[in-house]
Amino acid sequence: APKEAPKEAPKEADPSEDKGIAVFGDGKGDPAGLEGGQAGGVAGGMVGGAIALPEDGIPPVPAKTNPIPDYPQEARAAGKIGTVILKVVILADGTVARVEVMRGDEPFASAAVKAVKQWKYEPARFKGQAITVYRIIQIPFKLNV
Repeated sequence: APKEAPKEAPKEADPSEDKGIAVFGDGKGDPAGLEGGQAGGVAGGMVGGAIALPEDGIPPVPAKTNPIPDYPQEARAAGKIGTVILKVVILADGTVARVEVMRGDEPFASAAVKAVKQWKYEPARFKGQAITVYRIIQIPFKLNV
């Protein structure tokens, strides 16, 4: 850290030296070169383009045709119940890119991940543009008695 404040303000950068932004994605790069490397990346977003939904953003809406996770047979036979919490990245095209198990036991976690990877969404929007966001999803597994 500097020990004293500079006496002059630094010179402003020359715009002609701007080399653009680095693009990084996980296989679905954005040909337009939007920040984050995926359609929907926004300034200040995370690498890969996924961000928390901005305060004035419109959240993604799951399709009504999304499959419900299958109740694992061995858990049903043993009378087991459980809850799985997933962190899901939803791309700007409405597909699910990544699914991470935050909490949940087997065999429920595998069943939940398998189903959620097939889900489709109406994408999240911010300032009229579709964006890539992450969502936390809770999936309960309960037996109907």
